[in-house]
Amino acid sequence: MTRKKFISACSLLAAMTMSIGAAVATDKLDKDPEHQLPRPAPKAADMTKPEKVFILMAQSTMVGMAEVGPQTC
Repeated sequence: MTRKKFISACSLLAAMTMSIGAAVATDKLDKDPEHQLPRPAPKAADMTKPEKVFILMAQSTMVGMAEVGPQTC
């Protein structure tokens, strides 16, 4: 087997493995409404109120390390 054919076969195998994994992950999605994101508001935003924006910059180890909830000033 030539190097080019070997690389093509490995690429095809990787693509098939990823597509099967995606299909399995789709079946495992949580259908419980409590665990899903809320739908966006149907009306436009109130542009008269200021908006607070927080930009969190870190590496991937930061994912899921804190819980953020609504706060009042």
